[in-house]
Amino acid sequence: FVTNKKRATTTFLKSMIERKSSCYIVYPLFGFNGNLLVNREEAINSINLNIEVAQRGVKIYRIFIVDSLDDVDSFVIKTVKRMEEVGVDIRFAIKKDIETLVTSYDFAFPVEKDVVLHKERSEKNNDFSINPDEGTIMIYVNNYRLIKEKSLKLDKVLELKNQRSHEAYIPKENFLFSQDNRVLQKLLKDDGLWYFYSYPSNNNMEEKVWIIQTQFFENFTLIDAYRNKGQLFIGTNQSIVIKEGDNSKNMTAILFDNSKISYDILPFARISKSNGAEEQIFNFGFFSRKEFSEDEAVEILGDIDKLQLKIDYSFVQRVNGWIGKSS
Repeated sequence: FVTNKKRATTTFLKSMIERKSSCYIVYPLFGFNGNLLVNREEAINSINLNIEVAQRGVKIYRIFIVDSLDDVDSFVIKTVKRMEEVGVDIRFAIKKDIETLVTSYDFAFPVEKDVVLHKERSEKNNDFSINPDEGTIMIYVNNYRLIKEKSLKLDKVLELKNQRSHEAYIPKENFLFSQDNRVLQKLLKDDGLWYFYSYPSNNNMEEKVWIIQTQFFENFTLIDAYRNKGQLFIGTNQSIVIKEGDNSKNMTAILFDNSKISYDILPFARISKSNGAEEQIFNFGFFSRKEFSEDEAVEILGDIDKLQLKIDYSFVQRVNGWIGKSS
């Protein structure tokens, strides 16, 4: 039968305690299910359940599927280390290394191999099938074997990430931007984690404030909690971040002053397209090493009308009116 994934996995793990059994779990850290990367509060609840189950004698073998090594950010690293401390065996596999080999990135089964919880790669909803069919179970047992053969332990992942960051080609100097390690090292303090705060670009959104966790890396790249990746360009007095939306593929530019980074909280100016409306918007905000509450962020931001400028649609129409006209 089919059931909600969260309910299914919770029931599955608790049943392992009753069985005093071991289990094998494959979990994607991308897309709708990647709550370790996006929904941190939900992730913490899931992590705590895994730790509780492991502490009660269940051996858990987990493989996380990632789009790239960038997905293994500081939050994921700390999470894995917490689970490893109580005996959870954790590995990582890169999606492109296994996508031609397996039918699913999201499944679990006990060591007895008498049932499997699974979601096919083609399944768009967050529903799990629970199946006791022996033939189906063996498909997923084989999937696990193939994924494990391509997987890596955390220490190897960190070694590869470090190697890649040092090998990345960054021009020493060009006509405008430079490889200024003084600015970069300030951003990299405390694992390179920052929280960006601004008012939503779409007034129909439920959130009062956008709070976006972002991590900077040694190779002048960055990734945020919504898997949007970008590049840092450092100038003499100011720096700019260019990000591309993971889903929308729209570009965002964020400008800030280098001299204010040492204060651990500083304002920025951002030009982007508003969510849903696809219209250009200019937004002021601030970013900080500290994670503020929504109310605290609103107090710092102040009047939204003084921090946003949306493009005037009549201006766009006037520009469009000149398309094709001879000069």
